[in-house]
Amino acid sequence: MPAHNTSMRHSILEHIRHAPKAPGVYTFTNGLGQPLYIGKASSLRSRLRSYSAKPESLSPKIRIMVQQAESVHYVVTDSPEEALILENTLIKQESPRFNSRLKDDKTYPYIKINRKEAFPKVELTRRVLNDSSIYFGPYTSARSVRQSLDTLNRLFPYRSCTREITGTDARACLEYDMHRCLAPCTGAADSDAYGRVIDQVVQFLQGDSKPVVSDLKRQMNNAARSMAYERAAIYRDRIHQIEQISSHQKMANPKSGDIDAVATSTPTPGTNFWVEVFLVRNGMVTGHKAMEMEASDGDDPGNVLADFIKQYYSPENSNTIPDKILTSQSIFDRANIQEWMSAQRGKLVSIITPSRGKNRKLLDLVQTNADEAQRIGLRSQRSRHSTEAAVSLAKLQEYLSLPDIPNRIECYDVSNIQGSNPVASMVVFEEGKPAKGQYRRFKIRHVDGIDDYSMMQEALRRRFIRYLDSRDQNTGSATKDSWGRRPDLVIIDGGRGHLSAVLEVLLELGLTSIQLTSLAKQEELLFQSNVAEPIRIPSNDSALFLVQRLRDEAHRFAITHHRTLRSKAAIRSQLSTIPGIGPKRERALLRKFGSLKQLQAAPDEAIMMVPGLTPNIVHSIRML
Repeated sequence: MPAHNTSMRHSILEHIRHAPKAPGVYTFTNGLGQPLYIGKASSLRSRLRSYSAKPESLSPKIRIMVQQAESVHYVVTDSPEEALILENTLIKQESPRFNSRLKDDKTYPYIKINRKEAFPKVELTRRVLNDSSIYFGPYTSARSVRQSLDTLNRLFPYRSCTREITGTDARACLEYDMHRCLAPCTGAADSDAYGRVIDQVVQFLQGDSKPVVSDLKRQMNNAARSMAYERAAIYRDRIHQIEQISSHQKMANPKSGDIDAVATSTPTPGTNFWVEVFLVRNGMVTGHKAMEMEASDGDDPGNVLADFIKQYYSPENSNTIPDKILTSQSIFDRANIQEWMSAQRGKLVSIITPSRGKNRKLLDLVQTNADEAQRIGLRSQRSRHSTEAAVSLAKLQEYLSLPDIPNRIECYDVSNIQGSNPVASMVVFEEGKPAKGQYRRFKIRHVDGIDDYSMMQEALRRRFIRYLDSRDQNTGSATKDSWGRRPDLVIIDGGRGHLSAVLEVLLELGLTSIQLTSLAKQEELLFQSNVAEPIRIPSNDSALFLVQRLRDEAHRFAITHHRTLRSKAAIRSQLSTIPGIGPKRERALLRKFGSLKQLQAAPDEAIMMVPGLTPNIVHSIRML
């Protein structure tokens, strides 16, 4: 057994020591019983013992997980394959923090044709059943399937309706007039004629367009000989479209069979991995798809790929498993995963990491696309956050009937206990995001007792006097001083009384054009000075979330400062009882040591360095 990991709890080590050698699934949990990491093993004892190795031999992610783990438990299974299936199921159910997880695990869409029907439809499905239907795919998105179906229906006149076909309908629908259906509903085409169209669709989807074109050319020539020139022109246009589409299909390796080429993006600290899959079907690259994997810093790309493959090719998606999977990195536990996938598919599945040749070049292309998907994903994420903030600000403008989008919002709160150590806070959001460098605190100096209204007035008066001074000093030029920036909206934490108190200050300073509102806690109502009724924003609206976030941030900032002042006041009151320590020495001690705890923990020599202190005073400090 390797040397013990000293950061691992003794109870976990004991549990590992008695783990069986059988295959199974194990779960590390935190103190709340929440799963941190779920894994599977051919031998539970051997696998779990690897976590008790020295910390420096573990990956950064696993090292942090082991430090946070409070317990481990496991489930024994009959085989490693069964363990792999159970592991995949549990990861999907529990979403443990330290497991890499596929963010989009929906099944691929397919095109389905049920040949048992007399007049089969060509339709989209996400379920591949073991029936008499023919399935084509997988496609990378439902949109790509619908585009393909639209193209097919322009080339081949099969029905797209859901009606029951009896051949006795009085008239056909518009699709017949547009030459996109043979109208079997009216008896215009029997099952044999309709079946020939479906045969052409199947041949085309299989990538064999030559027989289709030959058949259409024969029908075009027959129509021309019969002087049915309009019908001949329809066949001619279909032939041209098919030939165009066939010429744009990119070939991979005609003899390679069905292949999925899978690669991860290059590891980037602080970001998730992106996995790109290229689908090669019947020797053609039929599509590709990029998916995001929730991962932790320090994750190995090979482990991420292994987790992706287990989740992506899970039992419910077994029909998407190809003959061969190419991976950009060697994956952990390849043999067991390969055996598990082969059992699912009922045929041998190979997982290969080529180092050279055409397949390596293909994977290099896939990895380039994965890196690009990661860059696009990061840009999209930033853009989405910016867009969400912009939407929230626009909604808030509408609810409050503001003249402009409130790009700069200031929110104020006061904090005190029975009037002691009162403070006020000012937090600033610009374009919907906190501008923490512009947060300000106000120590209330001129209000005695419990008077929230007067405290709020003092804070706002001091803030906007600073604004006026800065504005006057920078007339005609932009100011870099945050005090000189005019808010588009001021939010007060409180009700109508707080609003009225602050409005008096703005009127006194001549700042009547600054938009002002207050947010009352209990019912989350917004009050405005010029509106009689309070404004109630729907509870699920992003504009309310933004206002609540501002209010909560102002409250947090105020109460944190209040606690700091209260703590210092408590220290001062204790030090002031010691003979020989006056206000000046109190301040000197607090500046040097910060807190009474640190002061008492300091050596005598360090305390004596403060001017005026004697051994007797130091002894009295230790006796507090």
